[in-house]
Amino acid sequence: MAIIVPTNKSVEAFEGLHLYHGDISNCSMRVRMTLEEKGLSWESHHLDLKKKENINDDYFGINPKGLVPTLVDQGVVHVESIISTKHTPSRPCARPTPKRKCWNGWTWPDRSTFPR
Repeated sequence: MAIIVPTNKSVEAFEGLHLYHGDISNCSMRVRMTLEEKGLSWESHHLDLKKKENINDDYFGINPKGLVPTLVDQGVVHVESIISTKHTPSRPCARPTPKRKCWNGWTWPDRSTFPR
C-alpha cells in the first residue's frame, strides 16, 4: 500500500509537497534528503515521536498505521518512504548523470573534488 485515501480529509486540500516526519526516523530522513537533493520546496509537519504525536486520531486519519514519514503531494497521500522518494518522475532525479553533477550517497565524498 503506497497511496491511500485519507479519512482526515484536510490533507486533500494541500497544495504542493507536505511531509509528516520525525527527527529520529531514518525513513523520514531518507525522504527529507531526497526532497532537498531534488531541490523541491516542501512544508514540514514535524511529529515528536518521543511524545507519540503520531499516535492520535488526526494522524491515523492521514496514515492509518501511524508511521512516519507520510508525504502529501497535491492532496495525494504516500505512506511508503521508498515510494515517496521515487514518485515524482516529472521532477529532477536525485541520481547524477554524466551531464549533471549532484550529490550521490554512494560515491560521496569524492576527495578529488575537495579544494586543496
